[in-house]
Amino acid sequence: MSFHVHAENYDKDFTVSIPKFDTDFLLLFIPNKEGDNCVILTRADTWEKRANRVDMVWISKKLKRKWNANLKAPDILNDAGHSVQKEQEHDQ
Repeated sequence: MSFHVHAENYDKDFTVSIPKFDTDFLLLFIPNKEGDNCVILTRADTWEKRANRVDMVWISKKLKRKWNANLKAPDILNDAGHSVQKEQEHDQ
């Protein structure tokens, strides 16, 4: 099984975009949504909506699994930036 991960805040209309992807599943993380903010959608269910916006009702009808995730992007970015900096220093 392969997964495409997409993180995006919902907008004022409670919509998010479905990206173009070629994996089996889309893991959609909506950081500004309270409660269950991570869902799994299949490629087949999202095919006609790829590169378009969908609302929470559409997602609720198509999702295969949902859960609450609490990810901290700055922590991830800081770790990644630190690793890249060390690699650059090593290459010099």
